[in-house]
Amino acid sequence: MGRKGVLEVGRPLTGGTPSVGETAGPGAGLWPRSCPGNATVTLMPWSKPLTRELTLKDGRVLRTLHDARYVFASGVFSGVKHSPPLERAIDLLMKAANSGDDHDVQAATDQVAIALRVHGMVT
Repeated sequence: MGRKGVLEVGRPLTGGTPSVGETAGPGAGLWPRSCPGNATVTLMPWSKPLTRELTLKDGRVLRTLHDARYVFASGVFSGVKHSPPLERAIDLLMKAANSGDDHDVQAATDQVAIALRVHGMVT
């Protein structure tokens, strides 16, 4: 049996206001040509769009699950000791990325908006 892993793929810039997690450069947006060994690759739908765009105070726009994940992983909240809205948002983002289900994406989008509002990050 092969090993299961997670493959994350960057996507090229699309023009307009850049999303938080958009990438550019060599290989951005390209699928790998091969996997080492007999690995089984599980794709998580991080590129799935949020149910609405969320604009941060600094002008960045969250459009996808990946964009929201990037904000939470970027260290912006490193000084926060305990935040139930933030913890719930992270849990729902993971659930939405694992399932790809539209209802899960809706719940994640709503909770991300709440967490960002509580921490004064959205306009």
